[in-house]
Amino acid sequence: MSNTTVTVLFFAAARDVTQVASWECPYREGDTVADLRARVLDAFDSLRPWSRALRIAVDGEYAREDALVRAGAELAMIPPVAGG
Repeated sequence: MSNTTVTVLFFAAARDVTQVASWECPYREGDTVADLRARVLDAFDSLRPWSRALRIAVDGEYAREDALVRAGAELAMIPPVAGG
Protein backbone atom coordinates (compact mmCIF):
# COMPACT_ATOMS: atom_id res chain seq x y z
CA MET A 1 0.00 0.00 0.00
CA SER A 2 1.38 3.37 -1.01
CA ASN A 3 1.29 6.29 1.41
CA THR A 4 2.03 9.63 -0.18
CA THR A 5 0.18 12.87 -0.87
CA VAL A 6 -1.78 14.78 -3.46
CA THR A 7 -1.60 18.55 -3.71
CA VAL A 8 -4.86 20.38 -3.06
CA LEU A 9 -5.18 23.92 -4.42
CA PHE A 10 -7.78 26.30 -3.00
CA PHE A 11 -9.27 29.01 -5.19
CA ALA A 12 -11.32 32.16 -4.57
CA ALA A 13 -13.51 31.96 -1.45
CA ALA A 14 -12.14 28.48 -0.64
CA ARG A 15 -8.71 30.07 -0.27
CA ASP A 16 -10.20 32.83 1.87
CA VAL A 17 -11.85 30.49 4.36
CA THR A 18 -8.99 27.97 4.58
CA GLN A 19 -6.38 30.74 4.69
CA VAL A 20 -4.03 28.61 2.58
CA ALA A 21 -3.36 28.43 -1.13
CA SER A 22 -2.41 24.76 -1.12
CA TRP A 23 -2.19 21.73 1.15
CA GLU A 24 -0.52 18.34 0.91
CA CYS A 25 -3.36 15.87 1.49
CA PRO A 26 -2.62 12.32 2.63
CA TYR A 27 -3.26 9.82 -0.15
CA ARG A 28 -3.96 6.10 -0.06
CA GLU A 29 -3.81 3.78 -3.05
CA GLY A 30 -7.29 3.52 -4.58
CA ASP A 31 -8.56 6.89 -3.29
CA THR A 32 -11.41 8.46 -5.24
CA VAL A 33 -12.33 12.13 -5.55
CA ALA A 34 -15.02 11.51 -2.90
CA ASP A 35 -12.43 10.05 -0.49
CA LEU A 36 -10.18 13.05 -0.91
CA ARG A 37 -13.08 15.53 -0.66
CA ALA A 38 -13.94 13.97 2.72
CA ARG A 39 -10.32 14.21 3.88
CA VAL A 40 -10.13 17.89 2.85
CA LEU A 41 -13.39 18.67 4.68
CA ASP A 42 -12.09 16.90 7.79
CA ALA A 43 -8.96 19.05 7.69
CA PHE A 44 -10.74 22.32 6.81
CA ASP A 45 -14.07 22.44 8.61
CA SER A 46 -14.59 25.98 7.29
CA LEU A 47 -15.33 24.47 3.85
CA ARG A 48 -18.26 22.38 5.11
CA PRO A 49 -20.93 24.98 4.20
CA TRP A 50 -19.89 24.46 0.56
CA SER A 51 -19.28 20.72 0.79
CA ARG A 52 -21.83 19.82 -1.90
CA ALA A 53 -21.20 22.85 -4.10
CA LEU A 54 -17.41 22.55 -4.33
CA ARG A 55 -16.29 21.45 -7.77
CA ILE A 56 -13.11 19.43 -7.90
CA ALA A 57 -10.70 19.30 -10.79
CA VAL A 58 -7.98 16.65 -10.95
CA ASP A 59 -4.90 17.62 -12.94
CA GLY A 60 -6.80 20.45 -14.62
CA GLU A 61 -10.03 18.61 -15.52
CA TYR A 62 -13.29 18.46 -13.59
CA ALA A 63 -13.71 14.99 -12.10
CA ARG A 64 -16.61 12.83 -10.97
CA GLU A 65 -16.83 11.76 -7.33
CA ASP A 66 -16.12 8.13 -8.22
CA ALA A 67 -13.01 8.92 -10.29
CA LEU A 68 -9.81 7.29 -9.07
CA VAL A 69 -7.00 9.68 -8.22
CA ARG A 70 -3.35 8.82 -8.73
CA ALA A 71 -0.58 9.50 -6.22
CA GLY A 72 0.98 12.91 -6.77
CA ALA A 73 -2.09 14.34 -8.52
CA GLU A 74 -3.13 17.97 -8.19
CA LEU A 75 -6.69 18.65 -7.00
CA ALA A 76 -8.31 22.06 -7.31
CA MET A 77 -11.12 22.96 -4.91
CA ILE A 78 -13.35 25.41 -6.76
CA PRO A 79 -16.19 27.05 -4.84
CA PRO A 80 -19.40 28.25 -6.45
CA VAL A 81 -18.97 31.48 -8.35
CA ALA A 82 -21.42 34.12 -9.44
CA GLY A 83 -21.12 36.33 -12.42
CA GLY A 84 -23.07 38.72 -14.43
